[in-house]
Amino acid sequence: MSDTLTNGIDASAVAMEKWPEMDAPHVSGRREGGFQAIIKREVLDLIHDHGRGNTEVEICGVLVGNVFQDQFGTYLYITNAIMGDAASQHATQVTFTAETWDHIQNVMDTEHTGKKIVGWYHTHPGFDIFLSGMDLFIQDNFFNLPWQVAFVYDPIGEKEGLFVWRKGKSEKEQFLVEEDAAAERAMQKPLPDLEHLGQGPITRYTPRLYLTAFVIMFVAVYVILVQIQPERVYAPAQPSPALQDETAKPFDPSQLLEQMEAETADDPAVDTTAEPPGPSVQVNGGV
Repeated sequence: MSDTLTNGIDASAVAMEKWPEMDAPHVSGRREGGFQAIIKREVLDLIHDHGRGNTEVEICGVLVGNVFQDQFGTYLYITNAIMGDAASQHATQVTFTAETWDHIQNVMDTEHTGKKIVGWYHTHPGFDIFLSGMDLFIQDNFFNLPWQVAFVYDPIGEKEGLFVWRKGKSEKEQFLVEEDAAAERAMQKPLPDLEHLGQGPITRYTPRLYLTAFVIMFVAVYVILVQIQPERVYAPAQPSPALQDETAKPFDPSQLLEQMEAETADDPAVDTTAEPPGPSVQVNGGV
C-alpha cells in the first residue's frame, strides 16, 4: 500500500458519471462488480519489451483507453500505450519532461482520436513493485482523475502491479487481461466432441485414423528395411575330407569282428579259452 495522499480521490466515484455502454471484452479473469481495469495483451507486451530494453534506468510511458460501463458497473479499458520518449531517466526514478509531453500529445492527436490518457506506466528494474515518493508525486499531479491508474513493471524480477485510486490512496489491485485476437480465437475454438467420434468434421480425431496411419508407417518401414538389406546366398554344407573318405569306403562286417577280437585279446580280464556257457542240466542221483 502506498503512502496516503492529500486528496480523497476514489475510483468508486467513476460510477456516478455516465459512461458509454459496452460489454467488456473476453478476459482472462473474472469480471466482478465495481470499477475494474482491463488491459489488452498487446499493451502488456509493449510495456514488457520497453522495460526489458533498458534495465539500468527506469523508463516510462502513458496508458491510453476509455471508461465504459456494463452490467457489472464501470471498467477502465486500456487499449494502447505511448512510450515516454525524452523522459528524464535515472536508476531509481523517472520524470516526464516537456519534450515527453509534446511527443505524447502529438501521438494522441494523430493516432488515438477519441481516447483518453487513462494512466501511466514505469519500471522498477530489480526493486519490486510499489510507488515511491516521486511516483506518488507524479500520480498526484498528473494522473489525479478517479479513473487514472499507475502500472509498475520490474523487468528483472518479472513482476508487475496496477495501482487504483481508493480513498485518496493508490492501492495495488488485480487487473484483467484481454488476450489478443489469435489467442482469443484459439480459446474459443470448440474442443473435439468425444461423444460422437467419427461424425462430422471431427473425424480426424478418431482412433481408427491413428491406427491406420500406424499400420501404413509400419509397412513402409518394413519395405524399406527389406530393400536395403543385402541378399544372402546359402550354399549347401559340404562334409569334411576325412568324413568324405570314411563314407566313401564300403562297410565290411569281417573287419569290425577282427577289430573286436583284437581288443579283447589284449584285455587280461577276458578269458578267450573258456567255453561259452551252455544250458544247465540237473542230474538226479544215479539215474
